[in-house]
Amino acid sequence: MASIHPRRIRAVAALEAAYRVDIEDDAAWLMGIASQIGPAMEQVQGFAAWQYTVVGTRIDARGFCGTAPRGWESAVLGSAAEGTARMAGLYRSGPCVSILEQMPKAHRTREWEHQRALAHADFVALNAVDGEGHGSIIGAAHMGPALIDAASRETISRFSSHVGAAMRLRRRLTEGASPADAVLELSGALVHAESGARAKEMRAALRQAAASIDRARSRRRRGEADETLSGWKPLVAAQWSLVDSFESDGRHYMVARRNAPHCKRPRDLTASERRVATLAAVGHSNKLIAYELGTTTAAVAMQLTRSARKLGVKSRVELIRAMQPTLGPMPEAQ
Repeated sequence: MASIHPRRIRAVAALEAAYRVDIEDDAAWLMGIASQIGPAMEQVQGFAAWQYTVVGTRIDARGFCGTAPRGWESAVLGSAAEGTARMAGLYRSGPCVSILEQMPKAHRTREWEHQRALAHADFVALNAVDGEGHGSIIGAAHMGPALIDAASRETISRFSSHVGAAMRLRRRLTEGASPADAVLELSGALVHAESGARAKEMRAALRQAAASIDRARSRRRRGEADETLSGWKPLVAAQWSLVDSFESDGRHYMVARRNAPHCKRPRDLTASERRVATLAAVGHSNKLIAYELGTTTAAVAMQLTRSARKLGVKSRVELIRAMQPTLGPMPEAQ
């Protein structure tokens, strides 16, 4: 069986590429990330990346880039254009997926023909979602069935969380996000804070996160990917993402910007319950949800239990099924 090798990823470089909010072109931004992550999954035919939106069974795939042969783009667009429930399900099947494990042989019908035309056996992908109906794929073909061990899946899944958070942040800035909530020196020293970040516990959380990112960067030559990812979280206190800022005098700071997912449905749930239930509905584990939202697994489990009770369901499977009609951006965001 073919394997993926996430430990080959230069973690700091990959995360810095994800949070390059100054790159305006989406395809160029995604290619910057894919060039760091794709080779860890690449086999023979190179890697590919694209962005997408799924509304119901309709898939809008766009911005194809990468090093894969030209035929891949037509296969991606062709399979997306089928607009079937099975194909939409593939896009919602989790942060690190293999087509073979998600589409059993008995179900490889029309949607699979586009992949068969490329003469490869499997496709492994980092599938990043922003929690608001948009996503990005970075993947590679395998000539045989792909083997994804638990540790590799967790590492790729954590990278996917950062790509999703960065996608969300890029859209916030494009839409005219409010000024930074806090500005910190790389050491963690707080230079400026708005009202939401002034509380003692919030200031402490931001300082700790900035210092942790700085330590990860200082270990870029010898640190393992898992160690870097553990210290560099997508969100701080379930509210802020930290991104680089260079002032006119050449000084380097980190800026905290509000970046929690805005999930507007279902209305019966609180904002935090909607965020957790939405991520569960696209295949994220409680552990990964806690990582990407900057909270605890206990808090995630509690919110899922409350969401299930409010929606009148009794299991995670039923909750995911109940959430499916609510997934995708609101009409005004499409």
